[in-house]
Amino acid sequence: MNENFRDQLMSWASSNQIAVKRQPLQPEKKPKEKLSERDLQELMGTKGRTYVRKRGGAFIQR
Repeated sequence: MNENFRDQLMSWASSNQIAVKRQPLQPEKKPKEKLSERDLQELMGTKGRTYVRKRGGAFIQR
């Protein structure tokens, strides 16, 4: 009776000729990446150059 429950179950299943399915291991969770506010703005494109179409169809950089 010193065996843990899983070992007892495996020995019982092998003696009774029952196939035991093992559960797949859960994938490791990746740590969440913490981004600064400036990094987020750069990713969203709010800190980039903007171009505006003006008179005559010319682009002007703001």
